[in-house]
Amino acid sequence: SFRTIVTPLMAYARSLEYEAKFPLATDVYQTVLAHTHPIEDSDASIGAHLRLGQCYRILNQTHKSAKAYECAHEIATAAGDMVGILRARIGEGQIAMIRGNLPYAEDVFEDTISRANTQDLADVRSSALHGRANVAYFRAQYERAIQFAYAALEEAQIRVERDRILGDIAVSFLELGVYSSARDAYLVLSATAQEQYVRWTASLNLLEIASRTHSETLFEAYRRELTDQPLPPRMSVALVVAAAAMPLAFLLAR
Repeated sequence: SFRTIVTPLMAYARSLEYEAKFPLATDVYQTVLAHTHPIEDSDASIGAHLRLGQCYRILNQTHKSAKAYECAHEIATAAGDMVGILRARIGEGQIAMIRGNLPYAEDVFEDTISRANTQDLADVRSSALHGRANVAYFRAQYERAIQFAYAALEEAQIRVERDRILGDIAVSFLELGVYSSARDAYLVLSATAQEQYVRWTASLNLLEIASRTHSETLFEAYRRELTDQPLPPRMSVALVVAAAAMPLAFLLAR
């Protein structure tokens, strides 16, 4: 039956995410959802919807991402799956943050942290703390962002999550002008992060640091490295903007 291949399909889709092949990953998750019952196969259905929400979010398809998280929440509620409910709420908070509704996102993450504490769910609490760190970052509260992120890092259960959290700690250091700490973290991530998406993010931020520190040779090296990569939409825009703006910055710095 199809159920016997759900686990291998989910693993395959996750491997596609590691390689930053998000459109293909969404196709696999959609295939899983098309052949599973939301209640009888609730674990697979919730998991596929949560991953689908993440993929759509990276692809900047916010409406589809929000819908996937909403479906995950509905199924988890019907199944009495508290972990699924809280992870769907974290996804909801991430979408609110992207849409600029920081007060609502903060409320979602704070509520999730509280409920995770009650249930003693360290991995969920870590994800919610990471979300809370991102809200602080978008409010330009960089020191608070670092504090929340370090708390999340202490409880992160898997390396992928630790990679992402370290990347967000680094970006707050970057905004504080502590370039040496940010650079060290990004150099590690660009070489060792499990996800291609995180490695690309690290390289983009190394390019940004090169620009801010007027390291023209390094800037050009990172730009060339990224130019031919199949970057997701927001990354592609960031690279184009950086490549257009930074030569002027170097000229003005001379």
